Amino acid sequence: SSLCSYIYGYRDDYQGIIGFDGKNIRSLGMNEWTEIRKKSISMLFQELRLFAELTAWENVQIKNSLTGFKSKNEIKEWFERLDIADKMQSPVGRMSFGQQQRVALIRALCQPFDFIFLDEPTSHLDIDTVEWLEDFLLDSHTACVVISHDRYFLDKMATRTVEISNGKTREYKGNYSAFIMKKMLDLDRMQKEYDKYVTQKKKQEEIAEKLHQDQRFLTTHKTRQKL
Repeated sequence: SSLCSYIYGYRDDYQGIIGFDGKNIRSLGMNEWTEIRKKSISMLFQELRLFAELTAWENVQIKNSLTGFKSKNEIKEWFERLDIADKMQSPVGRMSFGQQQRVALIRALCQPFDFIFLDEPTSHLDIDTVEWLEDFLLDSHTACVVISHDRYFLDKMATRTVEISNGKTREYKGNYSAFIMKKMLDLDRMQKEYDKYVTQKKKQEEIAEKLHQDQRFLTTHKTRQKL
């Protein structure tokens, strides 16, 4: 979630450089960010960020009025397909979280994008809606950055998995299951390397101790000879 907020430009409390089209995003002005968010990057926030007092339709139309990307009929079809057509004129604040998540999803799709960030997109969706989302994204041929605990969704969608640990990233090719397998192999290799290091270190310490004892013996022997 934090990573998405950094890339999307909502937070800047990070170290390092994030580049977009060869440009450090810290140098981007408000107008540049507006254009990027209108044409290049879309985002489904985990906390949704909908206007509770507005209807589901109004929440979606705010985005679509800025982009002009989808027709009203296309948006209505999405409401029907996601089984919330009867909620279009209902205030979002009176809807369940699962229904709100569908509204936020429709809103995120009401713009052109090269990248879409999905932060826990399936947490409150039923199987039919998840399958629809999978098919839609696969057919869109765009890049998706997904943060999710849904391993089945990740197995279907992911072609690369990035692990972030201790301030470092490591990339694995393949879906979530492939990542787990490779991660286990990496951990096994690292354990073997560590065991080898411990064994070598122990031998070096034993040799050092023996040399130290031999040195003490020689020193004592020379002292006695002098006496």
